[in-house]
Amino acid sequence: MEGQSTWYRPATDIYISGRAWAPRGRPVKEMQVAARIGPCQKTLHVLGERVWARGVLTLQPSVPLPFDSLPLVYERSFGGPMEARNPVGRGFHGSSKAALEQPLPNFEDPAHRLTHFSQQVPPWGLGPLSRYWQPRLAWAGTYDEAWVEQRAPLWPADFDPRFFLAAAHGLAAAPWLKGGEPVVLSGLSPDGPLSFPLPRHRLVIKAIFRDRVERRPMVLDAVHIEPDERGLTLIWRAAVPVHGLLSKHEYTVVRELEPWEEPLS
Repeated sequence: MEGQSTWYRPATDIYISGRAWAPRGRPVKEMQVAARIGPCQKTLHVLGERVWARGVLTLQPSVPLPFDSLPLVYERSFGGPMEARNPVGRGFHGSSKAALEQPLPNFEDPAHRLTHFSQQVPPWGLGPLSRYWQPRLAWAGTYDEAWVEQRAPLWPADFDPRFFLAAAHGLAAAPWLKGGEPVVLSGLSPDGPLSFPLPRHRLVIKAIFRDRVERRPMVLDAVHIEPDERGLTLIWRAAVPVHGLLSKHEYTVVRELEPWEEPLS
């Protein structure tokens, strides 16, 4: 999962780890995986192993082989060493000679299927994206001589907080999720569809300093779903400015509001 060493996210990151499972465990050549978490929805078209094969006029994808499950990793999504959006992926090549007999992605966007070796379809997955991949890297801002001389160690003037969002396309919920939202997963378990509500908690922090007390509500910052493990991780975040006075901080308390308590604004 994406590291949590960040001070702010403008939305709730949603990550899903696991495998795509054929219905009832019976091997299929292709299927769809779907996930809905609150307002966020995403569908993956899943195919068995294929390669670029010789066609009548040009290369074409071979017939997919049957599979019963496939790991949901970006190594099986569209990409390659020359593809800045997913340098660990497969399917992208500079020429037909380089592409011949090379594997194609197992996961595709149903609206942008890969049919020609020169296409650059979007990498498609459910897990977090590396901060060194595009488009996240572009949101990090400009680190040039002007930044070194005028702003370092602060963020560049053109820094975009979306850099801290690691969720795959379509899986960042803005405004933040609050808990209670429905989760519906299809094709992510050999036992069939899964559905449940996200747990709902109202968490707050109270930071005690020698000269003041700061109270802040916590927002649901990230959701990590692991269907194979029946695992669910929820991460809340709150930030308190210290302005160089960290030495005055004594301790911080995290607690859940009682049902009768009003939420902090």
